[in-house]
Amino acid sequence: MADNGFNGSVFTFPTTGTKLNPLRSVNHAIVAAKVDVSGSTSATKLYRTGLPDPTMSITIVGTNASAIGTTGEAKVVWQDATNDTVDPAVLVSNSAAGSQDGEILSTLEFAPLG
Repeated sequence: MADNGFNGSVFTFPTTGTKLNPLRSVNHAIVAAKVDVSGSTSATKLYRTGLPDPTMSITIVGTNASAIGTTGEAKVVWQDATNDTVDPAVLVSNSAAGSQDGEILSTLEFAPLG
């Protein structure tokens, strides 16, 4: 039996709480750059972490007219009532794709607003 843990998750953006749906997938990631701190006498490469870079992307069924540069809170409330947020966030990508006899899927990517 498939894991249905994603079913019932809700994504909202911007701060007005607009739901973007039907929601197909969500990806929330926090990645930090590797900073090389190796010295001339190091036996192996040595690293520290740089600043964290949180991002969130979603895929919805259909097209979406959200404009690049739109700002607000990007938030997913998972089915288990936990949540992930990028706040404040800016919409940096909005793309749509479709194929013969298939649905149109739009992918939106959010990054921290600077």
